[in-house]
Amino acid sequence: MLFLSSTAFERNILTPDGVPDVAGFPAVELSGGLPLTPAEIAMALERLRGHGVADILVHNYFPPPPTPFVLNFATADQALLSRCLVLADNALRLCSAVGAPYYSFHPGYRRDGRERPDGHFEFFGSPRSMTDTLSCFHDNFPALHRLAGTYGIRLAVENLFPTRTEVTSLANTMEEMEALIAPLPGNVGLLLDLGHLAVSSAILGFDRHVYLERLLTRHGDRLFEVHLSGNDGETDAHLPLVPGDWQLGVLPLFRGLPGADGDGVRITLESRRLPLGLLRETTQLITSHR
Repeated sequence: MLFLSSTAFERNILTPDGVPDVAGFPAVELSGGLPLTPAEIAMALERLRGHGVADILVHNYFPPPPTPFVLNFATADQALLSRCLVLADNALRLCSAVGAPYYSFHPGYRRDGRERPDGHFEFFGSPRSMTDTLSCFHDNFPALHRLAGTYGIRLAVENLFPTRTEVTSLANTMEEMEALIAPLPGNVGLLLDLGHLAVSSAILGFDRHVYLERLLTRHGDRLFEVHLSGNDGETDAHLPLVPGDWQLGVLPLFRGLPGADGDGVRITLESRRLPLGLLRETTQLITSHR
C-alpha cells in the first residue's frame, strides 16, 4: 500500500470541517502542519476515517507543537531535549491511538536551530564535531526508547542530508548511518528517504546505488519505510516524481523485506502541496513501478 504524507495534499486535510481531498487514498502519514489541539486532531482523524483513510502513520513533527522548534535528539541543550521528548510523547501516544506500529523521526543536527517563517531551518552557534554530535544522540536516545516502550511503539530513524556549505546533520552517508544505528537496540528500525539520499550523494560525491546495496545487504531487515520525493540533488525540494526518475527504478529492491511488522516496507510519497490531478498521476506512476 502506498502512503501519502499529509504534506503532499494541496489542501490541508487535517481540519475539523470541510471535505478533505483523500478519496481513493486510503493510507496517510501525518507530518508537520499547523498547531492543533488534541480535540481538533481527534475530529480531523474521525473525518479522515469517514472518507476512507484506513491506515495512518506518524512522522517527526506531528502533532505540531504550539510553538515551532527544530527537533534535535542530538542536542546538548537539556531544555531543548525536554521539548523534543514532549513532542515525541505526543506522537507516540497518537501512534498507539491510531494503530501505527512505529514513530519515525530525524535523528538530529550538529547545531541547534530555529524554524524560519518560510518553514526552512536556520542554525546558530558553532557546529560540534560529528563525533560529539553522535555521542549526544546516543546519550539522549535511551530516554526516547524508554518512552516508546511505555506505549508499545517501535522507533525508526531517518537518514538526513548536508548543504553545499555545511554538513549540518547526522546520517548523511552509509558510514554515518551505520555509526548511528550500531549501538541502538535491535527493535529500532530505519526510514530511508530517497530524496535525502539524492542530495547527500550529489553533494558528498558517493554512489547512491552502492549505498542502497550496502544498506539492504546489512540492514534490510531493519528497514521499515521509504520516503519518495524529487529534487535536483541540491536541496530537499519535495517535488513530484516524473517518469524516468531513479527512485522509481529502485522500488523493486524493497520487495520481500519484512518491514516493521512482517507486512513489508511501507512506501510514502513525501512531495509537497500537489494539485489533486498531479497527486493522482504521481501515485499511479509510483504504483506502476512497485
